[in-house]
Amino acid sequence: MNTALNLSLEEFLNLPEQRWQELPDYPYEFQEGEFIELQENLEHSEIADIIRQVLITAGEDTREIKTSSCQLEVSGGTRRPDLMLLANRRKGRSIIRFAEPTPRLVVEVVSPKSAKIDYEEKRTEYEARGIPEYWIVDPKAQSITINILVGSTYRETKLTHPDDAIVSQAVPEVSMQLGELFE
Repeated sequence: MNTALNLSLEEFLNLPEQRWQELPDYPYEFQEGEFIELQENLEHSEIADIIRQVLITAGEDTREIKTSSCQLEVSGGTRRPDLMLLANRRKGRSIIRFAEPTPRLVVEVVSPKSAKIDYEEKRTEYEARGIPEYWIVDPKAQSITINILVGSTYRETKLTHPDDAIVSQAVPEVSMQLGELFE
């Protein structure tokens, strides 16, 4: 479902709290003036929860780990990643603006309908946004593509074997094998 409230991106991002009740009550991304409904997906949630637990075990602050609860401002709109590791704790409206510290890690879990968006559009947007590390988890292919920002361009590593170790530059303490995501 796409819903338009006739708001520009700037109007949406600066919407006063007393008007928040006008916003859709379903998960969405704001793209080109429209609210794009995101489908709830148990598999996405389960994978994000596994990664969240790995980050907590690695010593990350639970208040800095957001699973689908925050939006991220990108050129032309917002995205709602399956998981973000924020650079610092925050309160208030859950939109990470350009002026705020960039998340250290963003994770998207691919679904059949979102593959092109996750592998191409979001990769380009996150690269331009300066996200230092972007993981694309693909349950169908049982793979993960780890994008590390080198200068202004992502360097990509694709893991496909269940015994492959997931190595994170954002969180070097991460200790996990690819197969653990799909058990």
